[in-house]
Amino acid sequence: MLADATAIFAAGLISIGQGGNSSPFANLDLVAFLASFLLVHLGGPDTITTFALEDNELWLRHLLGLGFPCWAVVYALIQSFPKKELLIPPVLIFVAGLIKYIERTLSLYLATSHTIKESRPVELDLGPKYAKLIEVEMVPGRRPDEIDKHSELTDLMVLQNAYRLFNTFRGLTADLLFSSKDCQVSRCFFLERTSADAFKVVEAELNFFYDVLYTKATVVQGMLGYLVRMLLLSLDCTSVALFYRVEKKEFTNFDTGLTYTLLVGTLALDLIASIMVLKSYWTAVSLTKSEYPSQVIAILKMLLNVDKERWPKNPGKKPT
Repeated sequence: MLADATAIFAAGLISIGQGGNSSPFANLDLVAFLASFLLVHLGGPDTITTFALEDNELWLRHLLGLGFPCWAVVYALIQSFPKKELLIPPVLIFVAGLIKYIERTLSLYLATSHTIKESRPVELDLGPKYAKLIEVEMVPGRRPDEIDKHSELTDLMVLQNAYRLFNTFRGLTADLLFSSKDCQVSRCFFLERTSADAFKVVEAELNFFYDVLYTKATVVQGMLGYLVRMLLLSLDCTSVALFYRVEKKEFTNFDTGLTYTLLVGTLALDLIASIMVLKSYWTAVSLTKSEYPSQVIAILKMLLNVDKERWPKNPGKKPT
């Protein structure tokens, strides 16, 4: 919760240090490099963008908040004028941080109620019988011995159905109405499921809802998001390689160690985030409805183990 305030405070220190001889850093050539990491941390991880739904509505304020950190980093780059071989790495990290910050702001915008409403322009005939049509009727479920064993869902089928239901009822988060047909289709689907499968589907569906409202999933998941992840990893690796080749005789051991720590830490976080994206529910569903050649999809499914077991077969059963 203090990440944003800490980064802005650090940007102020950098600006003060660049303006006079009271810099808190041992070597001014590294100031621009260290300042570039501010945007990386302000961009935040892929797994969280906000703590409350109301924060999504403040996306414009968050976008305007990008101004001062960017100005501080650019100011540090201009004032330091580091030697040529030390100029490119901080610029690459600056670009990576800028991309992360824009992703976070865009995720907040896409999670607003206004955007969700615009994405589902459904026109309903709201006659006097509408309330009766969508009235929830308590229907007794079926016993496990009455369920056709062939209708039991695999874990991958659970994700596919959960994603379908998520898309159907996504508008509920923005107070949108849904049709009686959607309600009836959903009801029929769950009546044909065992209680275990029903709870799995609901769990996965709520996971999709959470990702859209509180994480960067809307921006990260998709072909463009995958390409951006590759770009970020490329920028990180290039920065590490270029800094490794820089002559460091003028730097103290602390400055060098701190810079390496930030570089390797940033690379590790982006690598972990990329792996989490590939292993997510979203990627599994995307591969099952992809239009790319079947051989490529088959290889990706095998590498990512899309058909793996995600829920225990006998939850709650004590091992013997």
